[in-house]
Amino acid sequence: MTGLKKSDVGWYWCSVVDVQVTDALTVTTVVTMTADNEKTSIKETNPHTTPVSSSENSMDKRITVIWSLMGVGLLLLTVLVFCICMSVRKFNSENMRTLKHIAVKSGDSVTIPCFYDESYKSNKKFWCHGYYWSSCTIVAYGNTHGSTSVIDHPTHNMFTVELNRLNTDHSGWYWCAAEIGDKYNPDDKDYLYLTVSAAPAVSVLGSRVSGEEGSSVSVQCLYSAAYQNKQKQWCRSTDWSCYTVGRTHTSQNSTVWIREGIRSFKVEMSGLKKSDAGWYWCSVGDVQVPVHLTVTDALTVTTTVTMTPESK
Repeated sequence: MTGLKKSDVGWYWCSVVDVQVTDALTVTTVVTMTADNEKTSIKETNPHTTPVSSSENSMDKRITVIWSLMGVGLLLLTVLVFCICMSVRKFNSENMRTLKHIAVKSGDSVTIPCFYDESYKSNKKFWCHGYYWSSCTIVAYGNTHGSTSVIDHPTHNMFTVELNRLNTDHSGWYWCAAEIGDKYNPDDKDYLYLTVSAAPAVSVLGSRVSGEEGSSVSVQCLYSAAYQNKQKQWCRSTDWSCYTVGRTHTSQNSTVWIREGIRSFKVEMSGLKKSDAGWYWCSVGDVQVPVHLTVTDALTVTTTVTMTPESK
């Protein structure tokens, strides 16, 4: 600062990123008399001002770099903690799959399918309740019966969870899981949300249907007015594919018809094959209701003709 004035007196600070160092500026008057006392020069100086060496400048730069690196490190640590928390909350594997949001009417029962990889055939299965996987409560293990029944079907690589006499208190987060029992490989699982209410957003007329091979079956899927403009689908677990309104030929040569009505849509499957048997679900928006299809052998009619000798 050159040409100092009395008005320059006050506080100033050096600032590097978010670090400041304050200093006061004092202006004094220095009077210099010549030998003959005829000429006077006046110089305003700041006694607190000292030259800054190059080593001090270098130190300031190093401090700035350290602060910057600490800031970046803190940001990366925050992102890492966030990712870990998210993985603990909602980790799911392709080796364990189920539906994502199931709606049920109060007082009713529901059977939920949980599909697992073939390598889990001999592993213990269980049903867990809780928002966080790390702290969820095991409700029932495989092949147990009661208000919650868990039945393993290793030949189909799946297990079912049957929930009976449901009420609104049963709404919440649940987990289909297989016990791995290895400290290097955590238990495998997938989550879903169950909504139990007096008037569910989506429902079906009959959650279990059966038909003979070559015949047809139909399922009526109902939904509330709030879901009128949501996407309607009929999905199957065989390949996790879904069909929308219209006519579709499946890979098994059977035909799926979906006709939309007033707050409902009807699914008709014709030309049934044994390979069509399995789990399906009505899907409206983000809500699903599971449906099981059984395909039985076609009825064979045998006609017996009895011949009698003619009288002569």
